[in-house]
Amino acid sequence: MRLLVYSSKNPIFNLALEEAIVRCVADGLSPETIRIWINPPSVVLGRFRCVEDDVNLSACKKLGVKLGRRISGGGTVYNDYGNINWSVVIKAQKIGAFNFKEGYKAPLRGIIKFLRRFGIKASIKIPGGAYVMDKKISGIAQYRYYDVALVHGTLLINSNLNVLRTVLKNIKDNVINLFEMTGRISLQEIQELLARCLGDELRMNLRRGTLIEEEWRLARKLYEDKYRKKDWI
Repeated sequence: MRLLVYSSKNPIFNLALEEAIVRCVADGLSPETIRIWINPPSVVLGRFRCVEDDVNLSACKKLGVKLGRRISGGGTVYNDYGNINWSVVIKAQKIGAFNFKEGYKAPLRGIIKFLRRFGIKASIKIPGGAYVMDKKISGIAQYRYYDVALVHGTLLINSNLNVLRTVLKNIKDNVINLFEMTGRISLQEIQELLARCLGDELRMNLRRGTLIEEEWRLARKLYEDKYRKKDWI
């Protein structure tokens, strides 16, 4: 399984790249992939969420927070440099075929295993995510494309929770950062450990890789034709 650690400085392009990877895995051009990535300050809507219901647009404009929409369902989230996004692109039959509840389990076990390495006891709510002391630390969402599953989520490390509460409306869960419980840890250490824990629970060996040319081409096309368009957002 490919380990891809890549982030664009454009949060909307990062979302287009997610779909490009999924399509290339489905077409047999790319290997199954775990991607670890970080977005600049941005609000990412779930596929079926309403902007007016979920987002304080005036606050986003004032704070310079970008707005985008992903292909998976689930809630609307705030991303910044204190949040790590993780993505698993894998053949659906390996995580429960087309049973969405089963598809959440192995990645969430990976998050629990990661937190346990820091002595943190967490619980799982499906499809909500991972919780510490009833506070959400990792959200999760899922998308299926033919026989490929995309399971991806957030992991709060040192996110600006004041901005999160300002730009998002109707927040259902209290949230917590990893650094509130552990103190500072190097970003590289966090990324490597997170990838390893996800790979272990998926029973996949990881090999560091890069994007292929077709993924770049398709991501650029999806960005121009879909993800940056107001009609999509």
